[in-house]
Formats: sequence, C-alpha cells, structure tokens
Amino acid sequence: MNYFLFLGECGDHNIRDYSEDSSVFVQSGILFDSGCYLQFKKEMNHLKKYFWKRRNVIFTNREMKKCINDFRIFRDTAVKEEFYEKLNLLLKNNDFSVLASVVNKPLYFINHVAAKKHIYRETFKYLYRTPIVLKYEALRSNIPLNIISIRRGLKEDMQLLEEFGSCEKMPFGRYDKHMLKDINIFLRVCNKANNIIGLQLADIIASKISDYIKNGKNETPDFEIIKQKLARKADKIVGLNEIT
Repeated sequence: MNYFLFLGECGDHNIRDYSEDSSVFVQSGILFDSGCYLQFKKEMNHLKKYFWKRRNVIFTNREMKKCINDFRIFRDTAVKEEFYEKLNLLLKNNDFSVLASVVNKPLYFINHVAAKKHIYRETFKYLYRTPIVLKYEALRSNIPLNIISIRRGLKEDMQLLEEFGSCEKMPFGRYDKHMLKDINIFLRVCNKANNIIGLQLADIIASKISDYIKNGKNETPDFEIIKQKLARKADKIVGLNEIT
C-alpha cells in the first residue's frame, strides 16, 4: 500500500492581482490510499464511458463550466443534471480526504506588503505537512506518500519543486528530525495528457472551493459533500488552511 496526494489549484499566483475575480487562490490536495484510489479510478472511468463511450476524456473545471469541447453535451440540461447527480454520488461513496490551502489575496497583500515569497511557499507547506500529521504511524513504517501535480509551466513547476525541497525532512510542530528521518515522500509532475483521475478531481475541488468562498454559491458538484470530505483528526477539521 502507499498514499497519493493529488494537487490542484484555482486562481492567479500573482498576490498583487486581487481584483474581484482573482481575490482567492486555492491549492487543493486529495489524499487517497492506493486501494481506495484504484476503486475511485475504476468508478470515474465507468462514469466517462457512460457519458462519452470512452475513458480518454479529461475533466477540467474550466471546460466543464463553459460546456465546451467534450463537455458540449452539458448544453443539454438533462444530461448535465444526470452527470452531476452521478458524480455527487461517486464522491459521497468513495473514501478520500480533502485538504485545501486558501489565500485571501487582498488581506494577504495588506498584511505582508513587503513579502517577496511566492504563493506556493504559503500554500504547499500545509499540504506537505498535513498528511504526515494524519498518517504518521503508517508513513514511518515505510509506506510512501506520492505527491502528484499537473505540469503548469516552467516557472510554477520550479517553484513547486523548490518548496518541496525546503519542506523535505524539515521539522515542524512536534515532528523533529528524528521522527521524520524514515518518512519517504516523493513529488512527481505530470502532463495533463496523462489523464490522471486524481489530478482531475483535485482541479474540480479547488475550483469548487474557490467559487464557494468568493460568492457562497453551492453549485455542482455539491459543496456539502466536499465539506464532509475535509480531512479530520480526532473529530477536528484539519483539512482547511486559510491564509491572510
């Protein structure tokens, strides 16, 4: 067994651009164990075959919202409603945890006007550390954590790799170097064309969280289901990190 953390994001990285449409940046992480991920992947591919008769459809939130390309079928309201009904059920019935690091850009800029840190420094650290808190005993027994991100662009990929390097084996909280030395965490950056189901889910959920924070609308998929999937430890929600 191993663990997967699929990363997604929504919003502009530029902290100085905080217009109404760009006021929030969200980086999400979807945490699966390998057995649950295989089951989820199987069901998502079944969903794709049901609506498109093939599995090589790549879910991107932008295209789904705009009903373009493969998602032109959503211009038929009945088809769209059926799709999201099935997707909501699939999300509800599968076992995974949602992590979300949310930057309120207007407040962040006011509070850190002199900061020269790029935005991943604020968001990724939480996504790296929280699975350790949640799964420490399993990780220290030589079960690896694989962090998987989609390729965004050379600058963004290099920033992510930089943050991964700065987090690696770095003590935090009660976790000192001795406690972290046997934990194996790996980062892989993949192309969109690889059609990785976990990355597609992370993209959908990052956008959904961003929309809900900005305007409070509970559109499809059902935000209440996503809230129930926020990671918990000892009945306390640890899956949401708000940065201001």
